[in-house]
Amino acid sequence: MSIDKSKLQPLLWAVVGAWKAGDQDLHLHTDALDEFLSERTVEEVALGLLADIERLELIARISCNFDGYKAVLDERDQLKAENEKMRSFLAEVSRTSGDNWAVMAARNLLEGVDHG
Repeated sequence: MSIDKSKLQPLLWAVVGAWKAGDQDLHLHTDALDEFLSERTVEEVALGLLADIERLELIARISCNFDGYKAVLDERDQLKAENEKMRSFLAEVSRTSGDNWAVMAARNLLEGVDHG
């Protein structure tokens, strides 16, 4: 909503304060508010401010979701790096080990990783 909220707020507080106090100058404060609002009604301004709040809440939710998404991507990248280290290690065991069981286990794990 395109309204100067820094000017609107004191005008609204003046009206609220005058109304609560039973101030005889309440009409002066409401006139000042009406002049500031021009063609808008207080209800239209309130609806516009509620719409602003909804947009800000949506932006906040999107930001939180993005942060969560980024954390998932970071974890994925870390897991990929760890996976690549394990593949390299298993390939090296498969290639160099004299232990037949270790070679077969490494090869089986590599096949499972490559195909699964």
